[in-house]
Amino acid sequence: PTAEAAKYASNAFLATRLSYVNELAAFCEHVDANVTDVLQIMSLDTRIGKDFLNPGPGWGGSCLPKDTRALLASAQSSGYDFKVLRAAVEANDDQIERVIRKANDLVALDGAQVALLGLSFKANTNDLRRSPAVAIAEQLATKGATIAGHDPIVEATAVAHLKNFTFFDNVYDACQDADLIIVATEWQDYRSLDVDKIAELMSQLNVLDTRNLLNSDDWTGFIYASMGAPTITPT
Repeated sequence: PTAEAAKYASNAFLATRLSYVNELAAFCEHVDANVTDVLQIMSLDTRIGKDFLNPGPGWGGSCLPKDTRALLASAQSSGYDFKVLRAAVEANDDQIERVIRKANDLVALDGAQVALLGLSFKANTNDLRRSPAVAIAEQLATKGATIAGHDPIVEATAVAHLKNFTFFDNVYDACQDADLIIVATEWQDYRSLDVDKIAELMSQLNVLDTRNLLNSDDWTGFIYASMGAPTITPT
């Protein structure tokens, strides 16, 4: 029993930490606080540190979802209600809908053209297993949006099943005529985009940065929304 608990405990703890950060980001939006500043201050506490303190569209991949659910199943079979972990999973399940609501606040999704930047569940991999970006694409399609997707290494065949979805090898082609850009994976490539070129390509200048990856100062003239901070509008 000890070995089994140890097998799942670390990933379940990290998942809980990430869910807390995402819930904290949502709270900051309600009180007009900036979660980036809040997390930076928290990270100065050596008991907390700076790792796994980045808000996002939810955690995915193969390990965190599998191990959290395995630990919950083990708890249930033993007659124990693991309340904190159960809440962490529920909060993560709600995170995609939170992203979709934020997107719809920026532009009416029914009939919108959305450029979805990043498809893998995290940067530096082509792994799509339980990818929040894929879940976002699926939800956008159900809302009537058309999605133009891009990822530096994911191949088009891996996402060919997605509805209302077209894959582009070139990120700027994905932004052509877009009403909204959603940054869904924290690829560093997206930090160096030619913002002026993108502004000329898009139909409406809206950005939803679900990874808080971009420098908002670079996106002058855009309505810029992120996770856990007030939306920035052009002055």
